[in-house]
Amino acid sequence: MRALARGPTLVGGRDSVPPRHFLDIDDYQLGELREMLDPDDETVNWTGYGTHILEGQCKVTQIPSTRRTFIAQIHGFNETADPLLKLRYDNRVVEALVRETVAATNDTCFPLATVDLGDVIAYQIKMTDGLLSVTVNGTSQSVNMFQLDPAWTNRTFYFKAGNYCQDNAGTPDEGAVVSFYHLNVNHSP
Repeated sequence: MRALARGPTLVGGRDSVPPRHFLDIDDYQLGELREMLDPDDETVNWTGYGTHILEGQCKVTQIPSTRRTFIAQIHGFNETADPLLKLRYDNRVVEALVRETVAATNDTCFPLATVDLGDVIAYQIKMTDGLLSVTVNGTSQSVNMFQLDPAWTNRTFYFKAGNYCQDNAGTPDEGAVVSFYHLNVNHSP
């Protein structure tokens, strides 16, 4: 997936249903896959109860001058649609950015692995009854979201994987390239 720093961006929000129109409205260009439990209804999502797993394997082969792009998320489905988790490649460091409370305006950053451009990033994002666990290349971090903020128990979520380039300036060929080799999602009660 290639996302140019100065390319077109999405109109109608990152989570609008097709058809999507590309113009300079959103902040950054992206190429993402959004989990759809029911292909005809984007409101059908999962809660933090049960077990929900996204496994991925990718390589970041180009980054923009900001040196960052997002490669995976647990996204909330609500009025503000804020991500609970963003997995970011930031200047060779893969880090989990976690929104610890529903009302938080900042994320807590957990560095997980140092990965050179073109090297494999193998990750697992898992939510089991509110316990969020993120593993990248064998290094893990866990946070109990329900203990941090019981309001997370009332939210619904979905997974995203892709390339959300964190740059909107630079030369016309500047951007991020992320190649995926494996994606798997599993849900159980």
